[in-house]
Amino acid sequence: MARTMLIHAQRRWPSAITANLWPYAIRMANDAINMTPNLKFQDHRTPLESFSSSKITTNPKHWHHFGCPIYVLSSNLQQAGGMHNKWKERSKIGIYLGRSPQHARTIALVLDMETGFVSPQFHVKFDPTFQTTRERGRQPASSWQQKCGFVTEGTSKSEK
Repeated sequence: MARTMLIHAQRRWPSAITANLWPYAIRMANDAINMTPNLKFQDHRTPLESFSSSKITTNPKHWHHFGCPIYVLSSNLQQAGGMHNKWKERSKIGIYLGRSPQHARTIALVLDMETGFVSPQFHVKFDPTFQTTRERGRQPASSWQQKCGFVTEGTSKSEK
């Protein structure tokens, strides 16, 4: 399942998704398996419900495609108050890596495409169809691989 999620995202967004995101794909696949009803149980409980001995409802709105583009509201706009320039960019693009294991289910883990840092974010908008990455000329620049040391500046992905 994790391999399929990673391959799907890589085909949709080849400049940003690499095999280095494998641990996050495994974590998201594990979450999906634990939250999927199991036919092994007569009442079709999920493995998580069986383990915790309590009823846990899954909201399908909280599930999104692994590696899809995600737009995070700028940090200065996340704080309340003040007037803001309406022509200034209001969001920053990132890569969705699954739900945060330490926060509410609505909190997304987002890989910053410029710095390579992963952070939990709440004020986000998903692009589950990868619409914003379809055209080659419009694809957002991805420099996180260089920042993390996975690719050197002079080496292309095809050489590795």
